[in-house]
Amino acid sequence: MKWLELNQENKVDYRKFRLRIAHQALEASNLPIQQWRLLRLASIRKEYVTEDIEHYIFKLIHKAVVAA
Repeated sequence: MKWLELNQENKVDYRKFRLRIAHQALEASNLPIQQWRLLRLASIRKEYVTEDIEHYIFKLIHKAVVAA
């Protein structure tokens, strides 16, 4: 039980994980990396997009642009 409490993932971290998976899927499909696509593929509703999540999406999008 103690291990679970120490290693439990919070909601924001889980959303970032889903965004990372969505980003990989979009890259594999050669689709444009756009915020709405990431959110839709990751199943994240707009009301759950915090400043931290927006910053993470910005980094994902610009990482894709720099790599291209």
